Amino acid sequence: MVLRGLDMTLSQFPDCDFSGANLSEAVLTQCGFKSANLGAALLRGAKLTMAMLYQADFTRADLEGADLGRAVLLEAKLDLASLRGAKLAEAQLQRASCKGTRFDDARLEGADLSDADLSGANFTGARLDGANVFGVNRTDTIWGGSKPRADDKERTVAEAWAPKMSSQP
Repeated sequence: MVLRGLDMTLSQFPDCDFSGANLSEAVLTQCGFKSANLGAALLRGAKLTMAMLYQADFTRADLEGADLGRAVLLEAKLDLASLRGAKLAEAQLQRASCKGTRFDDARLEGADLSDADLSGANFTGARLDGANVFGVNRTDTIWGGSKPRADDKERTVAEAWAPKMSSQP
């Protein structure tokens, strides 16, 4: 299925099968793909800003250079997908599965990756300023110098939770 470059802004595709489809350069702003299958789809340069991608399956999809700013990818499956150079600023990827995902040179400023499985993911050259990686699985994750400052956020959360000890006896 070739849908390259089409403007489908505000369209809804719940539970649809786009596996292997060519959606490169497509404009999918604020589209809904809840539980859709986009496995092995070609989405290079696609615009998915503010898209609802809840529980969507992007296994082995090519999203190189795609714009997913402020997209909702809660519980999405991005295993072995390529998001090289993608824009994911303020995207919500809570509880997403990103096993072996390529985030090289991606922009994830302010993204929420809390409780995501990032095992084997590659973040070499990625921008992670202000990203939330609280509770993520970091097994074999390659940060390549891009390690987020989430340790500071985790420490802040822990300190806020921990009871304050009085210096007086």
